[in-house]
Amino acid sequence: MRVIKTQDTTRADMIYKDFVRQTLQLSEVEIRRTRLEAQKAFIERMIALSQGRANRLQAGLDVASQQQTIVASQQQKTRAKATALAQQKAAAQDQLRASQRQVRELQSQLESGLARSH
Repeated sequence: MRVIKTQDTTRADMIYKDFVRQTLQLSEVEIRRTRLEAQKAFIERMIALSQGRANRLQAGLDVASQQQTIVASQQQKTRAKATALAQQKAAAQDQLRASQRQVRELQSQLESGLARSH
């Protein structure tokens, strides 16, 4: 704070008014700075929250992607097993038909051999 000695009241009044004006300007700047700091802090907090949420969402996407890969792999293995089982079934059916054909042939031979012996 400054102290000014003067006998001129008009000059003293002007100096005082100038001091008041400068004080008001300084306080307006300080208020604006404080508001900007508060806004900046709020924005930084919102950024941190958004980043945290983005990180959680990304982690969820990563897990979902891993699970999807596992499921796709399991589906591929299951399809391969189903194909192999279908091939095994077809081979077993072929073998059954061959065995049935052999049984019929043997049955026929047995019946014709028994018929000749009578």
